[in-house]
Amino acid sequence: MSIEQLIRDLILEDQFKSKYTARQRSIFCNNMYAKVHAFVENANKELIEENKEHLERIELLEEELEVSKNDLEYYKEQNKELNKNYKSVFIDMMSALRLAIYMTYLYAIWQYYNENVDKSIKETNSTSEVPYNIE
Repeated sequence: MSIEQLIRDLILEDQFKSKYTARQRSIFCNNMYAKVHAFVENANKELIEENKEHLERIELLEEELEVSKNDLEYYKEQNKELNKNYKSVFIDMMSALRLAIYMTYLYAIWQYYNENVDKSIKETNSTSEVPYNIE
């Protein structure tokens, strides 16, 4: 029974209320109370059933949310570890690059002085007729 049907029944029975005696009005009131009580009980049962479905759905979604939160925390930790690894790899690469630059600098200096030493040796190899004088 819908609420509209219940209201129609109440209106129809109320129209004949003036013809009732006190005893009949008491019976009428009890009948109307029983109808309203039954209607409210049915409506509450339907609401409870609907709410049970909603509550079950909410509990399921809360469980999925907890699983997602745990997964997110796991991925955050993995990302932190990965970032640490990337940082160490980056530092290692920068150290290797610095070492390569330093080695290139040393090689360039060595080549420069090696050429200067060769030139200075060639310049000092002059022939003289007088041997070295030791005094």
